[in-house]
Amino acid sequence: CYGFAYNISKGLVPYRDFNMIITPLYSFSGSLFIKIFGNHLFSVHIFNALFLALFVTVGYKVLNKKIFILWLLSLSILYPSYNTFCVLIFCFFLFLYNKKFKHKDFVLGLIIACLFLSKQTLGILILPLLFFSKDRIKCLIGFLFPCLIFLIYLIYFKL
Repeated sequence: CYGFAYNISKGLVPYRDFNMIITPLYSFSGSLFIKIFGNHLFSVHIFNALFLALFVTVGYKVLNKKIFILWLLSLSILYPSYNTFCVLIFCFFLFLYNKKFKHKDFVLGLIIACLFLSKQTLGILILPLLFFSKDRIKCLIGFLFPCLIFLIYLIYFKL
């Protein structure tokens, strides 16, 4: 994962200049930290520490003190990678799903798009979200907006 983020920070384009199987949202996010903190593996560790801290914070809002048990279990099982990044995004989705706020369907669609852009197989979650959504159009627009930006990125770099 560090290699992908490093390549992106150096201006290389995923899929054209180097091979990737996953969609590169996690690598793009990690490359921002490499740009900010320098071309060191330590920069990606800072990124991973921040998103694991965010995981615990969001989890605490949902599960209260039970999150610390889950966090200890996750330390033994999960190594910070795009899979853990997806778990964080999904926990954020679960946190927001039961909340009431304006443009909820659009935001939940954005979150599912981030899951899709981190790991393609999780994009299937848009189907149940569309089924249970009150405003399916907003939900679909929220999902398609980041996906279209990524598609435009790929077309721009002639992939």
